[in-house]
Amino acid sequence: MGRFQFAVFYLATGYLALLGYAAAHADSAQSLVGASGPSPGCSAPFCGCFPGPG
Repeated sequence: MGRFQFAVFYLATGYLALLGYAAAHADSAQSLVGASGPSPGCSAPFCGCFPGPG
C-alpha cells in the first residue's frame, strides 16, 4: 500500500468510526476530536496480516 492508498484508507476508517460514534451517540452534544477512530482502524488489519510468531 502506497502513501496515497494509506491516506485514503486512514481517512475512510476515520469516517467510518465517526459514523459509528454518531449512530451510538445520536443525542450527544459532545464533539469528537482526535485520531481514536483511524488508529485501531489501521492497526487491526495490520495485526491480521502480520500476526507475529506463535
